[in-house]
Amino acid sequence: DVSEDKTQYYNLTTIIRPSFTFFPSPKWGFVASIGTISHNYSRSLSTDEKSNHFNFNYGTISFGLSYYFRKSN
Repeated sequence: DVSEDKTQYYNLTTIIRPSFTFFPSPKWGFVASIGTISHNYSRSLSTDEKSNHFNFNYGTISFGLSYYFRKSN
């Protein structure tokens, strides 16, 4: 006889990634972001336990290239 614990819960996660965009031309942009700030909220629907987690990560650097189809000046 196997007993299974089926806990139902939901999570809500919000992430903010500060980034900078440089436009060398009207339609193209170079994007650089440094780190993330995140918040995670969890709630168990069976036990009504709640938790909040905040995270600040400053060690991640990412670069990108973007093309803007409808960029207004």
